[in-house]
Amino acid sequence: MTEISNDQSPKSETDNSKKTVLVVDDEASILKLTEIFLNRNGFNVITARDGEEALATFLNPENSTIDLIITDNNMPRMSGVELIQRVRETNSRIPIFLASGDFFGGLSEKETQSKAEEVGATVGIAKPFDIKEVVNLSKQLLEKAENRTS
Repeated sequence: MTEISNDQSPKSETDNSKKTVLVVDDEASILKLTEIFLNRNGFNVITARDGEEALATFLNPENSTIDLIITDNNMPRMSGVELIQRVRETNSRIPIFLASGDFFGGLSEKETQSKAEEVGATVGIAKPFDIKEVVNLSKQLLEKAENRTS
């Protein structure tokens, strides 16, 4: 069982046995909640408040260990869809999870997945979402990605 640590070390120092997730959302409460749940489930988490900040973080060589991106779509300065397109220019394999209310509004689960894939995301989920589902999907995406590389 993973122990929860209250270690206040900088976010750039990571335990190499953990997978690192970049979480992107302009809503502070969603960003914090997602970070907390992912941390409790054994992930290292890096956060960004918009697509532009996320892209800079992703492209920073110090963050070369990012294993998964979870992004909102509707954000200031750069949308999640634009972020996905920019990330795909440099990395076609990293799993990307697009979570959005407006982008997937009214679509079935199958239609949501299809639309997510059209813009380059690996998985799409409509907001509001169940945070436990996000954690489980994150684990599944990382497991699939690991199996592809081994």
